Amino acid sequence: MDRDYWNADESDHSDNDGNDDCESEAESEDPACPLLQHTRGRKRRLNRDTLVLKIEGYFDQMLRDGLDLPILLDAVLWGDENCRQSDKIRYHRTALMVSDELPQILARCYKPPRPHGKGKKAKGGKRSLEEFAIQCVEKAINREMNAIAHLMKSPPSDLTTESLTDIKFDDIISALKAPTGCPILWRLLRAANYCKRQDARNTSKSPDLAMLLQISMASFCRSHHRCRIPKLLSIYLKVCGASARSLDILHAFGLTMSHRWIYDGMETLAASSMATLRNTIQTDPWFISHDNLNIPFRTFEQRLDNQNHFDSGTAATVFLAKGLDAPALNIAELRECRAAGSKEPFNPFELFEADSNAGRSFRERDICRVLRILTEAPEFSFTTYIGNKSGVFAPAPPVHQLPCGKLHKTEQYMLATVHIEEASYEGNSQLVGEWFKQLGIYSEDEQKKTGTERVIPWIGDQLTVSRLRGLFNYRSEDFNSFDRLDFVVPVFGWLHAMMTFGTSFHDQYLGTTSGYGLRQAFEILQRKGLVTTSTKGPFHHHLEEAVFHVAEAHFRACWLAEGCVKKLSDLRLKSPEELRSIATRIVRFHASTQALVDLDKIEPSDQDEVNRQVTMWNRDVLRYLDLSEAIRTGDVGIMEQHIPHLIFRFAGGKNSKYLIELLELFQALRREWPENVKTFVLSNCWLVNTTGRRDGFCPVDMAQEHNVRDIKYTFASLGPYATWDYIKKISPAIPTFRAVKDHIEDEVGASARGKSHTSPAKENDVSKLSRIYSLLDLHRITAKRKIKSTTDKSPDFVQRGIDRLQTTEVVDRWWDNRQYNRERDEVWDSDTESVNSAVNHIEDDE
Repeated sequence: MDRDYWNADESDHSDNDGNDDCESEAESEDPACPLLQHTRGRKRRLNRDTLVLKIEGYFDQMLRDGLDLPILLDAVLWGDENCRQSDKIRYHRTALMVSDELPQILARCYKPPRPHGKGKKAKGGKRSLEEFAIQCVEKAINREMNAIAHLMKSPPSDLTTESLTDIKFDDIISALKAPTGCPILWRLLRAANYCKRQDARNTSKSPDLAMLLQISMASFCRSHHRCRIPKLLSIYLKVCGASARSLDILHAFGLTMSHRWIYDGMETLAASSMATLRNTIQTDPWFISHDNLNIPFRTFEQRLDNQNHFDSGTAATVFLAKGLDAPALNIAELRECRAAGSKEPFNPFELFEADSNAGRSFRERDICRVLRILTEAPEFSFTTYIGNKSGVFAPAPPVHQLPCGKLHKTEQYMLATVHIEEASYEGNSQLVGEWFKQLGIYSEDEQKKTGTERVIPWIGDQLTVSRLRGLFNYRSEDFNSFDRLDFVVPVFGWLHAMMTFGTSFHDQYLGTTSGYGLRQAFEILQRKGLVTTSTKGPFHHHLEEAVFHVAEAHFRACWLAEGCVKKLSDLRLKSPEELRSIATRIVRFHASTQALVDLDKIEPSDQDEVNRQVTMWNRDVLRYLDLSEAIRTGDVGIMEQHIPHLIFRFAGGKNSKYLIELLELFQALRREWPENVKTFVLSNCWLVNTTGRRDGFCPVDMAQEHNVRDIKYTFASLGPYATWDYIKKISPAIPTFRAVKDHIEDEVGASARGKSHTSPAKENDVSKLSRIYSLLDLHRITAKRKIKSTTDKSPDFVQRGIDRLQTTEVVDRWWDNRQYNRERDEVWDSDTESVNSAVNHIEDDE
């Protein structure tokens, strides 16, 4: 049955989607519109029975007057000049325009009601109305595309880190949806991308990003200046490894810029980064780190001068110290303090005193760590333990913990990578000049400013720092403070110190597969590639994981032994205070120097050598765990407390190179650095945090290693044009590449994918080791138990180091090798030229 349009509810003007025409509704609700009210009143009073006769009569009269309906409507609806001027016609025309019937009239013209009988269906004005609607939509879309031009516009030359990372997709989408954006175009694209059924079914997916990209492509086709999003996508895809051909294809589709623009843009980003850095270092404190990198160059056509080869260069990074608490550094004060401190070395008694003072802090953290090993064990199920809210389980207080958060993220700038090796003194000498040239501070005026005003901490691995210190000593009698490198404060990186710490454990506790050391654990846990130490590849990571797991297994066995239980879950019956007491006894009797002293008091024939060795392991590994966590969480106070312990260990383990570095550091902290330099180094030059997270700290040399990794692998330059010159051009842009990659992945919700691998569960490994250690009763004294193989007997590196420092000339030899007389003159080239010029004038006058 046909719908009764005359008796339908007058408020029923909605479209198929249920969205009312807001403008018509507003007019119908307006009591000040008399024309609308008159039409409604007439319609209510109308007699439908005589309606057809009346309309037929009107048509007959029109025919007699020489009119028909098309001519009438054309004249009334602004088609005739005289009709436009008529007040009466304007009155009736306005009544039609504001009426409730107009939308219904247009709808029936587009799709007439179907009749009951057979025959041809009424076509209505569908074709004409569709063509007219398309023209209206085209005009509306053209108007909206011009209205959103400012959202998409970005001059191709405007290319900086900020201009790329300031692009927020959600903000642009909101602006496009707004009435001042392109609401009509957005509505059409929404209908094209999503049907109603999808809209109802999908609760998480949204076509907004696809629609944003479609609008971006259309806008980019209108003008190459509307390239805000294509620029961002171009840099992102390039740094993700997209090929030149694929980028050109995407450019043809309007998704990205051209490949030629991308290469020019990368160089522009590098130049922009360097320009920003040159301006920043004039006002903000900064420090620098450099490290070598080895790159294999592959040739695609071999010639005498074009062969596959392995080459070495150096990459450098400048880190900014922008914190409000960053102390001002004064080179005059540093020079005076160095001169006074270099007259005599620190007293070895200071080492022992510092270690003794740190011992109180060590003990509290060790107890908390042993407690945490228990509470983190799945078998104990700490979350359901009745006393899990007790303050007993609170972490130990920090000593000097660096702040974290977004405001404290470390800002870094990479310098241009150069083809200069840094293994030699000559190479490092060239590098100092090269970095200063890149920073724009190599002119004589800037050299004077550097030599007389600036203090620049220089961080690197042991080789880098030893070479810089050697240059500092060998140039001690040069003519001015710049040539003498008075401004340099060498600081070793803690990543390589921790690697040496781990290697020291490996040397001390490796043993054999039949012993009770690391090699037995490697065999049980099937850890491959850990028998021989290495400085390359993932060796340090795998060794550190193994040390953590073995340590945890030993302390779980200690809980069983000291708690007199068979399972860790049995300890749930004890109160938090009782657990704290057990943890204290574990540290005292199973992981302390005093426990070793007590064991040594037993008659040699009755001593348990196995128990003594695992007790020594527990004592030593607690220091490794403590220092590792301090680095990760940014507690430089704890790191400073470990310096004496590391000196003892490296002296006893014959790690002479890092022993010298630690002696130099202790001397500097106690004698040669003024308080502001010491504060600056501890607060900025040991650890950096590029994430802002509490556990996001890492040593400066690790951050530098990450930058080297990005040059060699993540953002590697490939192909026949991957030369040192090209790497030098684009390497300053790598922080921008990293920022763009992180930004766009975060914008589209893909930031977690591929960032890191999921570590396999360690529980099976730790539980297996713990069961073996408990079955062997390693943590219970068994009289006369001996270690059969001398290879399995681990020396006490710490005690041996203490003895060496007390009884040998270790400190004296180190001190004798660093004694150099330093000049204090300031003779510059310009001064020499002035003197020579004056002499020449005198000679000419004579």
